[in-house]
Amino acid sequence: MASEPLERGAQDEGDLVVPEGLEAGLLAGLAVASVHAIRDWMAGSWLYTPSVLGTLLLEGPETVSRGFAAPDAAALYNLVHFAGWASIGFVAVFLVSRNESDPGRLRRILLGLSFALVAGAAAFDLWVSQSTLGRLHLWLGSLAGSLTLLGFLVWRHPQGLGRPGLRRSRAARSR
Repeated sequence: MASEPLERGAQDEGDLVVPEGLEAGLLAGLAVASVHAIRDWMAGSWLYTPSVLGTLLLEGPETVSRGFAAPDAAALYNLVHFAGWASIGFVAVFLVSRNESDPGRLRRILLGLSFALVAGAAAFDLWVSQSTLGRLHLWLGSLAGSLTLLGFLVWRHPQGLGRPGLRRSRAARSR
């Protein structure tokens, strides 16, 4: 079957990987930051989690293990945090765009990615908790980010995830 030309002004699905990936990643990063902000606020230590993680990036584990967390390090951490989630968003949207024709495989890939994110955050949280700082509950933020990312992908690509009828294909729209 030959590919049909796109109507004027339409974009190829491959062209949407960058903007959709950025949008998905930033929304997921915002979900993670919101969970940590709420948790830190409830614990009475505003911006504690990004401060600890920023200090870990700047100064290394020795400084963090002594119980020191620089509040200004939160800015660096947030930059790295959102860049990392944007990268995850790019990868997720790329995987969706390349595997939309096989919903079963796509579900396994996305669930595996989500599991890897949450498990990686939990393992990192355990490593950080060995210091005098205690648990940061990073897995909870990662779970919120993963669910947000999955929700975004289901919303934008319902057919690829096995939910036909919610989004018409380009061919159906041009008829």
